[in-house]
Amino acid sequence: MGQREGDGTTTSDSDALPLGIERVLLRAASDRGFMQELQAKGASAANAAGIELTQAERRIIDTMGGERIAAMVASL
Repeated sequence: MGQREGDGTTTSDSDALPLGIERVLLRAASDRGFMQELQAKGASAANAAGIELTQAERRIIDTMGGERIAAMVASL
């Protein structure tokens, strides 16, 4: 991956996930309880787990919805 830009994206891949969202999805893939919290509470679950997100990343997660989150985790 390239260096992190100010908006949380990487420089080497135009369709790469923002770093914070990638961290959240990887945690959800390995922690079923976190996955359930993420689907129910969105970005506040990431905050409670100590995962730092940019404001844009929080908005993205909060608008994704539980089904989309599950689909993205399943695709990892």
